[in-house]
Amino acid sequence: MNLFKKIIYFDLLDSSNDYLVNLHKNFGISTPLVVVANEQFKGKGQVGKKWFSDIGSLTFSFSIHVTKVISEWQLSMITSLAIVQVLDSIGIKAYIKYPNDIIVNNKKISGILTEVISTNSQKYCIVGIGLNVNNSLFPQNIPHAVSITNLVNKNFEKNQILKDILLSIELLFSEKIITSLYMSSLYGTRNQVLCYYKDTRTYVKILNVTKEGFLTILMGNHSVVTVSHADIQFVIE
Repeated sequence: MNLFKKIIYFDLLDSSNDYLVNLHKNFGISTPLVVVANEQFKGKGQVGKKWFSDIGSLTFSFSIHVTKVISEWQLSMITSLAIVQVLDSIGIKAYIKYPNDIIVNNKKISGILTEVISTNSQKYCIVGIGLNVNNSLFPQNIPHAVSITNLVNKNFEKNQILKDILLSIELLFSEKIITSLYMSSLYGTRNQVLCYYKDTRTYVKILNVTKEGFLTILMGNHSVVTVSHADIQFVIE
C-alpha cells in the first residue's frame, strides 16, 4: 500500500490545511496529498487556536477521501496512534489526551486538527499535524510544551520523522483493533483525572470510546455518562 504518493514541500506557508482545502475545492484535486511546511505563520490548532511553530517544528497536513469505511474520527485515531508509535520507537512514552493531543510527562508535544470538506459531491478529510521535534525553547505563554530534543537531548532529521509517521499511518489503515489501541494510549483510562465537563471542574475516569468518537466516562458521583469532545476538556496537572 502506497497511500501518500505525492508530497509537496514549502519553506514557508501560511497554513498547510488551508493550502489543501484550496487544492481540493478550487482545483479539483482528488488524490491523497501531503503538504509539508518548514515554517507556518498561520498554523491552526483546536477550537480556533493558533498552533505555535518555528523551524524546529514538523508541520504538515494530508488529505484522504472520506468513505463509509474511513471516517474523520478513524483518521483522528490513526494519526494520533501513528505519532505515539513513532515517539515510542525513539524511546519516548507518549499518551493521547482526548481527542487527539499527544502528551509526554504532562506536556504537549503534538497536536492534530481534522476538518472535513465537500467538493464535487465528494468528502475529504484534511488532517493537520504539528510535532515539536527540534524546538529548544517555547514562548512564555506556552508553558506546558515539550519537544523531542528536550526529551532526548539530540536533534532529529524532520523529514525522517515525517516518513516514519506516514508509514505508521499506512500500516494502521489495515489494523483491525484501532479503537482498542487508541484506548490503550489514552490519558485518563487508568485513574481519575481532572477535566472541565460542561464548564464544571471535576474528576472523571474514561471507560470507553465509541466508534463515533464519544467517550463513556465515570463521574466523581459514580454516574456513567457519554460525552463528545465539545462537552469535555481534560486538564494536564
